[in-house]
Amino acid sequence: MRKHITALLLLFALPAFAQVAETEPVASGIVTGRVVCGDTNAPARFAKVFLKSVVPSKASDNPFSALAELVKDPDAPKKKLSAEDAAIQKQAKAAGAKLITGVMDMMVSTTTNADGIYTFTSVPAGTYYVHATVAGYIDPVADFTSEELTSTDAEIRKRVSAASLPTATISGAETARADLRLERGAAISGRVVYDDGSPASGWVIRALHPVTDSNDSELGRLGVDASDLDLIHMNEAGTIDDTGHFRIAGLHAGSYILRARFRGTAIGTSSLNPIVSNKESGLRGRSPLSNMMALHLDAYSGNALRLADAKPIPVRTGDERAGEEITIPLHSLHSLSGHVIAHADAHPVDSGTVEAECLDASGKPDPSPHYTAPINADGSFRFDYLPPATYKVKTAHAADATTLSTQHVFASLIAEEKTTHAYGNASATVTLSDADRTDLVLSVPEPADAAASAR
Repeated sequence: MRKHITALLLLFALPAFAQVAETEPVASGIVTGRVVCGDTNAPARFAKVFLKSVVPSKASDNPFSALAELVKDPDAPKKKLSAEDAAIQKQAKAAGAKLITGVMDMMVSTTTNADGIYTFTSVPAGTYYVHATVAGYIDPVADFTSEELTSTDAEIRKRVSAASLPTATISGAETARADLRLERGAAISGRVVYDDGSPASGWVIRALHPVTDSNDSELGRLGVDASDLDLIHMNEAGTIDDTGHFRIAGLHAGSYILRARFRGTAIGTSSLNPIVSNKESGLRGRSPLSNMMALHLDAYSGNALRLADAKPIPVRTGDERAGEEITIPLHSLHSLSGHVIAHADAHPVDSGTVEAECLDASGKPDPSPHYTAPINADGSFRFDYLPPATYKVKTAHAADATTLSTQHVFASLIAEEKTTHAYGNASATVTLSDADRTDLVLSVPEPADAAASAR
């Protein structure tokens, strides 16, 4: 717990830390300009303006890496990861790096005044893309990923150059000017409702963009959705209001799939349930995310429950596409629950997670519906509101564990566990059609037995 508190204190002290780390003066200049709205020629008042370097960030530019090194426990035992955990750790680091890159890009920002004028001071030498976000208008940088904008590949550079993105170059203490003219984008509006006609208020709806990162298809196993790392298109998302209505604006011409999403804690849990810390349970052991992400509902344009079945909505620049409706078939969704037991003596296993991975018609994994639930103290697990489909249900890091200590922190109970016995994985294929399934038993083998059966 002391190390967690230290990490938090260091995080709050980040500005001071960064200031201390910078010991040599750096030549810097000014980037300024004016942002106007193309359809009205009026100033884009109080718009957000961003600078993004045309060269990739260095690892040393990430202050969170330095913080991680500071809070690392040098006396902590180094555990050899399994091949599966090593692969997951690699994916987690890739997802984290992508998120941090996006966050760092969004941090270099300023605000226009009432005349649409912006100014960046103390800009280090370099060449920067200059872009702005205003509700309802197109951000041309949003056509490209961060990787594409800093790529050295000739074909990608050609495509970026053809977009004529505004840039500013600083070589010393001079002032560079970059004016921006933003074009109004298309908009899609409509309602999201449950199958009884009541509004799905509070759900988040967004326009999805193609995923280009080869690792993104695996991120769902970590509870991470690639679209959640897409900070460039943040304006193309919104919350459904109390009448069920939504409107997403500022879209480029193209075809878009809309996704309505709700995420919540597992039903029947709260901050009063223990948050478990177990260093030996691996990267997918029982953790706060297991409960926080357990209630997982998605619906797509075309009234689809899978991304593969979604209906794209075409728009042209400036279009106002109204009347789109997504109906969530709440009464067609089902729960899936059961217990995890040890194969040797059938006693309940009390630690780890269970994953439910949807299979398509050919029996291959469908990455869009992927669910994770914790194994509870009595060996039980439960998924709520699953779409009718066939699922591969499997355990991850199933183990017997004992509680070493508990502490109350604010309104939460933190429990530190120690694994006393680890098991191999068990899986089953389950089809949900028109009823709940409450009797699934996953019998986990001894690790040696699991290794033998895999050969």
